[in-house]
Amino acid sequence: MSTKKILIVDDEEDICTLLKAQLTSEGFDVTGVYSGTKAIDELQARDYDIAIIDVRLPDINGVEILRTIRKSKPGTFVIMITAYDDPIYQQEAEKLGVASYLFKPFQPKTISELCKKLAE
Repeated sequence: MSTKKILIVDDEEDICTLLKAQLTSEGFDVTGVYSGTKAIDELQARDYDIAIIDVRLPDINGVEILRTIRKSKPGTFVIMITAYDDPIYQQEAEKLGVASYLFKPFQPKTISELCKKLAE
C-alpha cells in the first residue's frame, strides 16, 4: 500500500503543525498550507487522498475549496473543520459530499482515526 497523502488547510499555524505531527507519526505524507489560495495551488500540483480544510479562511471559504475539489479531484475525501457553528456552511458541505464535519476544539487523535478509516 502506498503512503496516503493528506493536505491540511488552516490559517491557524498551530493547528496545521499539531495535525501534521500527529498524522505524520501515523505514517501519512502530510502537507500543510495556511490559505485557500495556497490550497488550490497545492491541489493543482499534487493528488491528495484526503484534505482537511478549515471552513473560515481569510481569502477563500473552505466550502469553495471543497467545491473545487469535487470538480477536479472527485475521489479526494474531505474533512471540514471549524470553530463556528454555521448550519449554512455545514449543509452546503454535506450536499457536496464531505466525509466529516468537525467542530474545534477536537483531539488530533480523532482526526488521525478518521483518516485511517478513510484511507482503507
